[in-house]
Amino acid sequence: MKNKLLVVIIIVVVIGGIGAVIGPKIYRDYFVKKADKSPESKISDNQDTVKIADLAGEWHVGDGSYAGYRVNEVLNGTDVTVTGRTKKVSGNIVVKNKTLESATINLKVADIKTDASKRDDYFRTKALETSKYPDATFVLSQPVKLDKGAATYNVTGTMMIHGVKKTLTIPIKTGYQNQRVQLASSIPVTFKDFNVNAPSLGFVKVEDHGKVEVFLSLTK
Repeated sequence: MKNKLLVVIIIVVVIGGIGAVIGPKIYRDYFVKKADKSPESKISDNQDTVKIADLAGEWHVGDGSYAGYRVNEVLNGTDVTVTGRTKKVSGNIVVKNKTLESATINLKVADIKTDASKRDDYFRTKALETSKYPDATFVLSQPVKLDKGAATYNVTGTMMIHGVKKTLTIPIKTGYQNQRVQLASSIPVTFKDFNVNAPSLGFVKVEDHGKVEVFLSLTK
């Protein structure tokens, strides 16, 4: 009897979607990986002391860096927060005369992964079309005067996602530890602004906005 019941449950789950069968709160609390913390949380409040002049030079994205997204899935009125991550991030920044003069950051969108391969396949194919647009980039368009090694700055640049470029001003939290510059940002985006249709995964739908999240550990 137990074996028959198990078979029926498996069939229902496959056909109807696990969230629709077991209920949205159980789906959120037990079947979805807990969302990763925001990248800003990785920057310690206990910073190494550093003079702005010591930051001069060219810095490159190093180990420990990552990028990705944060979105809310909605199942029968219950929000489920999902985070995707990739370590395939590259780029550099240049600091000169106590000013952030240039910055170029590139991430491999096609490599972003969550806890569900089917969700990832949908984002790569129907939502972000990563075979056509495998990268997302941010390029600084206005220099930023620096007055502290650890602070939050508003930075203006060009963000390209899905082949579409938009000028955005974003907050970036900075830090300095173990001779590395740390940068973190959570960038609000609306899918339609980048010609991306809000994904629908059948029994769950994704809200029409989310965040691009970046944490950079930079070394000379």
